Amino acid sequence: ARFCVQSPRGPCSFDGWVYTSKLHMPQHPQQPFRRLVLDEVQDLIEDGTEAQKNLVQLSRQCGNVWLMSATPFPHGNRSVTANHELLGFKRLKLDVEDAGRLGAWHPFEKIKAKLYVRSPQSVADEAVEATASVTKQTIDIAPRPVEKTFYNIAYGKATQLVTNRQNGEWDHSYFSCRQLTVHPEASADLRQQLASNRNSASSAFASSSSSSVNRVGRYASVDSFARQSLNAARSRLRELQSSACIPRQVEEVKYTSKSLQLAEKVKTHRANAPRAANPFAATGNADASDTAAMEREAEMIHDYFCTCCRSDGPYSCSRADRNAVIRLIRERNAFGQPIGPEFIKGDCNAVIEHFATGYCRVAATMDEDGDRSTSIGALDHYISVTRRTLDAKKKALEDMEKEASDLEAQIDALAKSTAESREARAKARGSDNVAAAHGSKSAALIQYLEEHDIKDRHIVFSMWHDTLRLVQLTLQRNGIESVFCHGSNDNMQSAIDKFTTGKVNVILLSARAKASGANLQAASHVIFLDPPGEHADHGATLERQAVGRAVRIGQKKPVTVTRFCVEDTLEAKLWGEIDRASKRISKRDDDQSYVIAEGKDKSLARQVTIETADDVQAHKGEEEEEEEDIELGDTTTEEDRIKRRMEEARKNGTVVDLADD
Repeated sequence: ARFCVQSPRGPCSFDGWVYTSKLHMPQHPQQPFRRLVLDEVQDLIEDGTEAQKNLVQLSRQCGNVWLMSATPFPHGNRSVTANHELLGFKRLKLDVEDAGRLGAWHPFEKIKAKLYVRSPQSVADEAVEATASVTKQTIDIAPRPVEKTFYNIAYGKATQLVTNRQNGEWDHSYFSCRQLTVHPEASADLRQQLASNRNSASSAFASSSSSSVNRVGRYASVDSFARQSLNAARSRLRELQSSACIPRQVEEVKYTSKSLQLAEKVKTHRANAPRAANPFAATGNADASDTAAMEREAEMIHDYFCTCCRSDGPYSCSRADRNAVIRLIRERNAFGQPIGPEFIKGDCNAVIEHFATGYCRVAATMDEDGDRSTSIGALDHYISVTRRTLDAKKKALEDMEKEASDLEAQIDALAKSTAESREARAKARGSDNVAAAHGSKSAALIQYLEEHDIKDRHIVFSMWHDTLRLVQLTLQRNGIESVFCHGSNDNMQSAIDKFTTGKVNVILLSARAKASGANLQAASHVIFLDPPGEHADHGATLERQAVGRAVRIGQKKPVTVTRFCVEDTLEAKLWGEIDRASKRISKRDDDQSYVIAEGKDKSLARQVTIETADDVQAHKGEEEEEEEDIELGDTTTEEDRIKRRMEEARKNGTVVDLADD
């Protein structure tokens, strides 16, 4: 069966199948389950999924619901909403995705004080340290010349495009810089630039190449990617410098500017020497004053293009024809494309005729809402449109010239660095060869893996999926088997099973993957290829959660946590900010705000105490109802509450939607 509850306040969040198992529909509805405990709830539910709907229905059959998780909100607002659904708040949706700490006034902070129980951080740390030994280290990596060149290019662009300077180098504009510290091809921006430079001359190729931009691993080595980027940059620069791009744009800016100047000159001339009252009259019917005005305007237009002082008409000469130009306002077809030529050039009489017949009428314009507004003169309309067109053409020219300048700098830098890399590769041996082929950081990872016992298991974290795909290809090409934990839940679980059972000793995991609660105690090494997170606090949280996959209660082996950091990049600064944020979070999490113990605030709705074995023996004879030390406030059963509402509805003559409640 399926059902969806509708009400004046909107549909109920539950819209789907009604589950009819013994768990969901017990044989004795008068005696529901006393308690539902869901462990690692972050991997069980996500707002809107079938798993969540299944558990929501199950939770309604239980007297109490407990959600257990070390990472309760991996999906941000969606996790909060899903958790609150299970706790009984059907429409409680809060925005908790804030870059900083939520204030004490925030509803979520008040709810946490009532509903959430958490051990202080020091208690959790002591429990872990009692069973696990953790060593932390940072490996500094020197980039190769080609990698440094790519980084400098990306960093310069990011600095110009930064959107939120308060975030510093955590801003999304710097994501490309952070990606290419592992491998230049990992940067989606560099792949996009390479594809656009290569295919800019053909829009058909450009559209077909857009799908290939998302693929990584297409190049045999870093140097190969650099050579392709260099060749594509040279090709794009030649295209910009060809007659079809920058020279043509310069010409169009010149012609549009002359057209605007002439139109403004004609407007001033007409204001000083107004035409006849009936400008729509046929030429043969025009009176003498109108004809004289038209002749004076034609003479003025001729003088704008030529200084031969011709005064006996027709107002055209070889010099005037050579300089004559006027931009046209073109009509557009059904697809919005302009029809006909943009300029009239080489015929002064044609320009004079265009002003005489085209720009003496009234043109209707549209307001911002598409409604017809007050009509204006056709010449004023032409001046307005031409001025906007001139600004757009100047901006396009500036962009082309800047792109050409950037490409020249990139070509010089890439040509120099690729030559240096070619010479260094000819002399390279061992790990230097791996660095030349796969990048310095990948070479450092391979060296790290080979230096340790073959039976040791390693978790390799990165912020970026593309980075991990390239790392997996690199490991495969160097004879190291690994699994990439991503995709569907089944694929992720399969990867985790292969790792925990020892079939492979290296697992690649995104710091933002849904397997945040996975138990990977089999690992003795945790490696971070790059600083995780979108800001310092987020990065510190992700790092703690990632390390927590291996460093947890029950871990018997010593664990080494290793950070990779490329020298002379933003990584050192980001790691430093993560360290400072981690200290702030540890201090904040070590408070007693959510620890409910005897003697604390008695006004809270529920009390939670931890009993010793002696306490349990002393209370053995107490009634079963006293076993659970939880007070819910309202102990009325669901059936009694429904009866009470129905009785009130009958008395008041109202209609009650019980399902909505």
